[in-house]
Amino acid sequence: MVFSSSVTTIMAQESTTPKLNPLDDKFETDQKQAVPVRVAIAKTDELNNPDVRLLARLAVAMVQKKLAKGTKYEKDGYYAGRSNNYVDMPFPDPQHLGKVIGIKEKYIADKSKGGQVEPSYSPAPKLPDGVTVPTTAPTGNFRHTGLLSTIFAVDQLVQVHTVFRHGARAPLYEFSSNESTEFYFRGVGQLSDLGLVQGMQLGELFNNRYVRTGFLHHGMKPSEVYFRSSPKERCLMTAQEVGRGMFRRDIAVPVFTFPTREEDVMLYPRMECPHQTSRNKEIFGADTFEEAFDRIRDVYAPSRTEDKGYLEAVKIEKFEGLPVPEWANTKQGLKELEDTFYEYLTFICGTGRLPDPETIQTKSGLLLHTIHLELQRSWSCHTVHRFLAYSTHDTVVLPLAESLGLIPAFKGHLPHYATGFIFELWNRDGEPFVKVFYRFSPSSHEVTELTGEVRNCADERCTLDQFVNCCDEFKTDDPLVVCGMKKGFCWKSFFLWTLLMATILLLTLVIALLFHVHQQRKK
Repeated sequence: MVFSSSVTTIMAQESTTPKLNPLDDKFETDQKQAVPVRVAIAKTDELNNPDVRLLARLAVAMVQKKLAKGTKYEKDGYYAGRSNNYVDMPFPDPQHLGKVIGIKEKYIADKSKGGQVEPSYSPAPKLPDGVTVPTTAPTGNFRHTGLLSTIFAVDQLVQVHTVFRHGARAPLYEFSSNESTEFYFRGVGQLSDLGLVQGMQLGELFNNRYVRTGFLHHGMKPSEVYFRSSPKERCLMTAQEVGRGMFRRDIAVPVFTFPTREEDVMLYPRMECPHQTSRNKEIFGADTFEEAFDRIRDVYAPSRTEDKGYLEAVKIEKFEGLPVPEWANTKQGLKELEDTFYEYLTFICGTGRLPDPETIQTKSGLLLHTIHLELQRSWSCHTVHRFLAYSTHDTVVLPLAESLGLIPAFKGHLPHYATGFIFELWNRDGEPFVKVFYRFSPSSHEVTELTGEVRNCADERCTLDQFVNCCDEFKTDDPLVVCGMKKGFCWKSFFLWTLLMATILLLTLVIALLFHVHQQRKK
């Protein structure tokens, strides 16, 4: 494999698997036989890049195949601590594979300038007649990279959807002290400075995962990227910061929204629905959400008598490290706050102890319906955006988790700031499948795969059909109808009206016919 003046020397032996010495770029064995392998790399100074080292390891597998001594490289030496994404891989015939590599090699060489390849180099061109992509697939989840995915028969990423909560914000209703009022200078409910940083860090995660790998153009093409936000300022600002973290700081990513929260039925949750009002009355004997909160507080924080606005302010300010009442600094006081708001949020979202599909439909039903629809469109026609981001609220993320059957993964916690879901559509040998991840920490670039825990997905290979049919009872294409704020199309009424009109028309024809017969008899 050629390209660049750097040559990695691999020591191969028939009877043992070479081990990588992390101090240099050689595989060491007892046998003194050297097989030179030229490694295609983006820059000549990137020999320590994990992808390049992995590529060298794969070359060893090719040598072993040529020596007729197996085709798997082993997870040992330098890679012993790597994640499960680095897996053993069987290889196709080296001569066959060499043709494919040669085509990619020539393509990179033509695109390069002075021994350098742009980080966003395009995928390999269409193979000529008579040369096909090797059909041997990885035995595990192989890490997607722009270079290796075009050389070897690996899974190909097609489309990404991400749904995330906004960054850290000010309390929604009031402040508990003058110091908090000054600290949250943007006002109640607005993003704090920490929230801006969290949005940027989330964007950096997406940059590492999708921009640097070549899946998205580093200059941000609007044809590839679509950002949609709740009309609340904290969500809009978070979306902007995520875009800045993904691409260059001077690139403004377009963010689409609605003028008012009443018009946004997808990312701003419906709250005052008749069904939810009746649930308040039935479960808590309360006429309002504030009264329902008081009932919950009396159970989970019996020592507190303050209203929702004040307690929420204390909880938020405690998170930001601001001075709070002494009781809120105790383990018991903090637990009471957390438990009270957890039970309240899960109740109004229709999740937790009292799950309610109809309530969930009014919160995240249209979003889930839209994601499923876009994934199907992407697979069928490949003309839609490659990356779609939705900036929203915890009262949308939480019901979405319930819809997918993933509430247990949260382990009794609410969605944190700047955390959320990632849904990836992949192509494996012409068959679509979906991977589901969640980012649990707002300060980490790590994501947790939850694919095998999604409803209707038996294992970590969840087909597109399985995923889009996972949770129909939680989806809707019109939350306002479910909420009772708009009348939907009723087939029963349509049938009755059609039957009535048909009856009237038939009677009219009968009367006209009788009249015609009567006139003929008179003549």
